[in-house]
Amino acid sequence: MVVVFEILNLLVNTFSGNCENLCVCVCILGDHYSELSVLGCKYRFYPDRPFKRRLIRGSILCGKILAAPIILCLAVVAGAVCAGIGLPAYCCFMLVRHIKVCEKQKNCFFFYLN
Repeated sequence: MVVVFEILNLLVNTFSGNCENLCVCVCILGDHYSELSVLGCKYRFYPDRPFKRRLIRGSILCGKILAAPIILCLAVVAGAVCAGIGLPAYCCFMLVRHIKVCEKQKNCFFFYLN
């Protein structure tokens, strides 16, 4: 259980002395002490302009949410391209190595055309 808690440590509760509220930290979104996080303290970033603060923090959150599927798709495509290039190259390498071993040993069960 401790290992799972250490791996999935997404929520950390602390107490903020500035605004006297309980702070919630989600590692992906930021914490209470970052200026551009949605969960950030309202006294750290434009304390006298709440509309501007919410607009800026909301647009950054929207960008993160919209960018996540795009980055995930790019990672999947990159993995597929690497597998598409790497798997045939590995198979060719193993085949050539097997042919060389068979040439050194005269009693190999691998037949190929010369």
